[in-house]
Amino acid sequence: MILPLRKSSSPFRRLPRPLTVALLVLGFSAGSALETKASLIINEIFSSTTSSSRDWIEFVVTTDITLGALDSIWFGDTNSSTSAIEESSRFTSSEIISNFSYFTSTSDIVRAGTIIVLGGSRVTSDFTYNPLSSNPDDNGSWNFTLSNGIGFSTSLPVDLSGYSDTVWISSAQPASSTDTSNFISAITYLSVSSATGGGSIGDYVTSQSATNPAFQTVHTGSGGGYDGTFVSNTSLSNLGDSDINFSNSEGSGTRGNPNGGLNSTYISSLRAVPEPGAIIPLGLLLLSALYFRWRKQSIASPAPESSSL
Repeated sequence: MILPLRKSSSPFRRLPRPLTVALLVLGFSAGSALETKASLIINEIFSSTTSSSRDWIEFVVTTDITLGALDSIWFGDTNSSTSAIEESSRFTSSEIISNFSYFTSTSDIVRAGTIIVLGGSRVTSDFTYNPLSSNPDDNGSWNFTLSNGIGFSTSLPVDLSGYSDTVWISSAQPASSTDTSNFISAITYLSVSSATGGGSIGDYVTSQSATNPAFQTVHTGSGGGYDGTFVSNTSLSNLGDSDINFSNSEGSGTRGNPNGGLNSTYISSLRAVPEPGAIIPLGLLLLSALYFRWRKQSIASPAPESSSL
């Protein structure tokens, strides 16, 4: 006796193709919205040289990240020979929640396109933050400033040298003063004529920059993009996008704001992406419409009964 073939038990077996596709897209979107990954790049550094309490660094968030995930991000700088980590801090979400009206839990999202400034005790804090895709050019709503250890684990995020240094971001706490294994972005400036004329950390940044656009070394040699003196009240700025470019960028600083040109265009494009919370409702609306259309067609044209052999 020939037995009838067993029909697939897949829940998608009887669904029309458009509805199946919608389910898959919705599932992917939901996963993307709920699983956030840390991604920050260095966008500007400012040295007063007269007092490290006036120094500040600036990051751009390139991918949505929860406050809880932000806690795992470490940052700092090296000694002037770029051979060892000197300052090291991490974000503290509990203090951010305590000082911001926008944040209420560690599951809250820091939006892509946000500019985060971290400074010493003589840098003014700014806890106002209200990012919306409809206001990508409202820089005041898309940035915040943490200073004097409020929102991060030490009172001083960096102590920038006037000649050579490396500023870095890491996805985990460095295990030693020379551990670079979890660095995700770094800028090295060297008052020597070669990109490999620094210490071991500076040389690591130079090596990484060949394949990782979030790393760069500037120096005083031909085409090096640095004049060798990071004088008082001067900044080095990223003139590029996620492919950072600090060459020939000395200026007075644009703290909390994009740096113009390509950098401004890039940050605006990050901010224009809809809020994560809007993705799932839109998908459910599409799914509902397709489902009711399918049900209407199924009732109007019932499937023929199958016959067994």
